Amino acid sequence: MTKLTDRQIKAAKPGDKKIKLADGLGLTLIVHPKGSKTWVWRYRVGGKQCEMTLGSYPSVGLKDARQRVEVQRNLLEDNITPDVAEMRAEVQARSGLTDTTFAGVARAWLAAERSHWAEKTYVRAHNRIEKDAIPLLGTVEVADITAVDIKAVALKIADRGSHETARRVIRILRQVLGYAEAEGLISFVPGANVIDRFKPQPKKHHPAIVEPERLAQFLQSLDAWPHQTLGKPLVQIIAHTGQRAGEVRKMRWADINIGERVWNNPVTKTGITIAIPLTDPVIDILNEMYKLNGHREFVFASENGPVSEPATMNMIRRIGFDGETDAHGLRATLRTLVTERLGFDEKLAEAQLSHASKEQHGRAYDRTSFLAQRRVMMEAYSQFLVQLQKGRANVVQMLVKAKV
Repeated sequence: MTKLTDRQIKAAKPGDKKIKLADGLGLTLIVHPKGSKTWVWRYRVGGKQCEMTLGSYPSVGLKDARQRVEVQRNLLEDNITPDVAEMRAEVQARSGLTDTTFAGVARAWLAAERSHWAEKTYVRAHNRIEKDAIPLLGTVEVADITAVDIKAVALKIADRGSHETARRVIRILRQVLGYAEAEGLISFVPGANVIDRFKPQPKKHHPAIVEPERLAQFLQSLDAWPHQTLGKPLVQIIAHTGQRAGEVRKMRWADINIGERVWNNPVTKTGITIAIPLTDPVIDILNEMYKLNGHREFVFASENGPVSEPATMNMIRRIGFDGETDAHGLRATLRTLVTERLGFDEKLAEAQLSHASKEQHGRAYDRTSFLAQRRVMMEAYSQFLVQLQKGRANVVQMLVKAKV
């Protein structure tokens, strides 16, 4: 069949009846008796002849009409009829979503959910989308996202060593796509079984030194480190207080009361502030740190805020104890030795490590819980560490039982 040309269309004159000019593939230009010209596309669905109006000429030119037919033919191949496509377009228009890429839909979902969430929940979801998903999927239309795309994002996260984070991000991705489905952008949410490929990893047990003789060697090696570094006093305070490395790194002078011998430590895991007794060795370290960083916000201040996260492990690695302990291991060391070696009640150790008891919930936890008893326990433990550091590895077992 000979295709229409713009010259033919412009030259077509109206007659007493409708004049039909075929272009092929069901596209026809109808010239009406009054002179108007309309594009019509004829197609068949289930053996039934159907017709769709594509617009009037010259508002819709020959090239545009052919492109519209091509779009509709492609939809038909996917069993999407023009009436269904029109209905979907209306639903999408009503949703108000003009950006149908993953980035656009994900940000719209976040905005829609924000009022229903706690701020920390919103921030966590926002960060995971911006950090882990948008770099890979941001420009992809949500209608084109497949289970393979979801798995690709999860694999990138798992490669960093966190299968649990990968699982959480998979859930977030599918929530975003569920939002897209509800808004009429997609017909189903892919990747239902992807999460099964990222099984939770066995809980990692941190290495810890619990033998006094080996702990003495650790403390002596740390004390003997000859180079000036924030890592050395950082690890020493972790050892003497049992607090998390991130909390010690971000220790602020404003939270320290030397007169009361207390550090008000904002616990990162619970959001609760706990009073940490300061022992003589810790105060000695803080006095030295004040000479260096007393004019700054953080005790362990670098040029751009607190000292970097790797500082703790770098120090432990330099003195040759990599694999034998880490910051969390030093907490385990404290818990083991104050109960088994020094004879203090387990409750005191748990309180010092900011582990709320099963009976305590959220902010009901008392920031000064067992503070007087913990002072006694931590002074005994600090002196125990000092004796080991001085080379007295055969320290006689102390049985200083505190009343609870």
